[in-house]
Amino acid sequence: MRKLFVWGLLLLLVACSTEEKTDAPDGDGVFENSASDTAEAKPELPDFSVLEGDWEKRGAYAVVSESWKKLDTDYWQGQVVRVEGKDSTLLESLQLEPRGDSTYVYIARVYSQNEGKAIPYTLASHEPGRYFEFHNAGHDFPQRIVYELPDAQTLRITLGILADTTKNKVFTFQKRR
Repeated sequence: MRKLFVWGLLLLLVACSTEEKTDAPDGDGVFENSASDTAEAKPELPDFSVLEGDWEKRGAYAVVSESWKKLDTDYWQGQVVRVEGKDSTLLESLQLEPRGDSTYVYIARVYSQNEGKAIPYTLASHEPGRYFEFHNAGHDFPQRIVYELPDAQTLRITLGILADTTKNKVFTFQKRR
């Protein structure tokens, strides 16, 4: 009986780990995964080039800037700096890096929090050139980071909790010329 249970469990694990393709028609009656497909379509990776450059948020006493630059084909590096008078303080180091061939991870290292450890957020959704949303449900705050570009000169960053949007904090930056 015990051997039968172990074999059944093993069979279940193997069955769950294999990817199943269906030949169900989409809304147009066309089969998406037909036997005639020669290669699977690779998901479109987001283009973060709209973030490139320097963004500023001016306050009464300080300027906070977020800057992004492309390191190579797929990797991006960012930083958040607070400038008050003649003093500047590095608040965060940021990275965007590919994971596998279908998604990106946003990595934030906030030096005054979390003992300066890196916190990863997985790309949850995006709209090319306008919107990028990242999630980490295991983090206390934020669990959700959204970058929105309503126009070429404005960057809106929203930090929030996945289950409660009333706790969102929104920061609006302008492109530095």
